[in-house]
Amino acid sequence: MSIFTIPKYKLEELEVRIEKIRKKGVDVVFNIIDDNVFHVYRDQSTYTTFNIPCVEAEVSGQYIINGWIFVATIEHSTPENIIRLADYSFEKRVPERYRTAPRDCEHCHIRRDRNDTYLVYNEDDDTWKQVGRTCLKN
Repeated sequence: MSIFTIPKYKLEELEVRIEKIRKKGVDVVFNIIDDNVFHVYRDQSTYTTFNIPCVEAEVSGQYIINGWIFVATIEHSTPENIIRLADYSFEKRVPERYRTAPRDCEHCHIRRDRNDTYLVYNEDDDTWKQVGRTCLKN
């Protein structure tokens, strides 16, 4: 669970986006903790300070389809891949081999010149897979 400070004027737009994400199968929890928070914004060009009314909210969620949990995006680079976690509860559990994994898809076994692949995990049989974008959609 992560805590964010969100400007009140963006709250309605955010709730619409969260609802769209929920319709795609993501289990999202969005709770407002404090609705009386102010964020200080300093305009560097005019040296003016604004107090922006905000809310503090906790957000968490998981994207699960057919028992597979979306865990991370693997951004392929050298010497080591960048793993951007979608769910930080998996931070210590991601197998080390994905830090240097090639751009292969472990679902269709096709190697392409991909910039990103995606890491999914199945809790039922404790299986990790690196998949390409097309296979992720399937």
